[in-house]
Amino acid sequence: MTGSPWREAPQFRPLLVLVLALSFGLPGAGQLALACDSSSCSLLTRGDNGLVPKKKFRFDLSFGYTDQGRPLRGSQEVDAVLRPRIFLEQQRIFSDFHRDIDGYDRVVHMDATYGLGKRLNVTASLPLAIRHSHEVAHGSFQQEYGTTGFGDALLSLRWAIGPPGLVGGLAVKLPTGRNRIGGEFGGGIQDPTLQPGTGSVDFVTSLQYSWRAPLAVTCALAGSYQMNTTNSLDYRFGNQTIITAGVSRPLTARLSASLQAKLFYQDRNRYLGMGVPSTGSTVAYLTPGLRLKVPRNVSLYGFLLLVPYGHVNEAQLAPRVGVLTGMSKLF
Repeated sequence: MTGSPWREAPQFRPLLVLVLALSFGLPGAGQLALACDSSSCSLLTRGDNGLVPKKKFRFDLSFGYTDQGRPLRGSQEVDAVLRPRIFLEQQRIFSDFHRDIDGYDRVVHMDATYGLGKRLNVTASLPLAIRHSHEVAHGSFQQEYGTTGFGDALLSLRWAIGPPGLVGGLAVKLPTGRNRIGGEFGGGIQDPTLQPGTGSVDFVTSLQYSWRAPLAVTCALAGSYQMNTTNSLDYRFGNQTIITAGVSRPLTARLSASLQAKLFYQDRNRYLGMGVPSTGSTVAYLTPGLRLKVPRNVSLYGFLLLVPYGHVNEAQLAPRVGVLTGMSKLF
């Protein structure tokens, strides 16, 4: 990934890209949550393509963990990952400053969706607690860097565009998470990619389409594009494109299984207008999952995040495997 447990194209590229996002559960069971790579992609990779009915409310709470301990140079595993320090106070970049050894990220995430109309939903997506952690060495001195805090909130509108199963979305990501937490080696603000927030206002578009296939199989395609802006520290995270495709099928009256393939791409980050080394990546995920419907319109889900392919700029720690569990309820 970008040297972060979670996280060069022109800034003004078109905002709309097709992505595939699988998310199906049992009828009336609410949304199906899938894995995420950033605080803003959660909504886009969760939920079936159907909308919450008018004046209904859907609540989703999930916990995710990702092992970020795969050292890569390009797409090849290496023994050591050296990455720069972004010295924000002095506005300088020191190359090969850190030796990354291992990393992980954890997040507790909440989505709340309300049906404003028959064809229109509004959603607040809130990372309630994010933990980014890297084990880093400087010579023989080894320590854990990390931050914990509330992430960036995402507010979005989703609406039925026309043909059945086609849903569009527009969202804005707000800088509600902290992005100046200290604790860097030798003092100062930690790396922007380790912060719970980005400090920037960002914009997301999405398009999803789902349809029924024979043998009770549901298929879905979707696309999202996130355009990031520069924050007050003159740092800008690379724009993100997510492409996913998936299928799901009921196994019993209460249990369903799903399989999602997802491609995540992020441009190189920029600081003071310059490209930041060891940022930007392409990662492919394969995510099998199960969802169980229980009484009172509640459903429980669990997913395994497998990573068959990763490619990074320069050398970075990349995701190795992850899990995501949670529950959703329709009121």
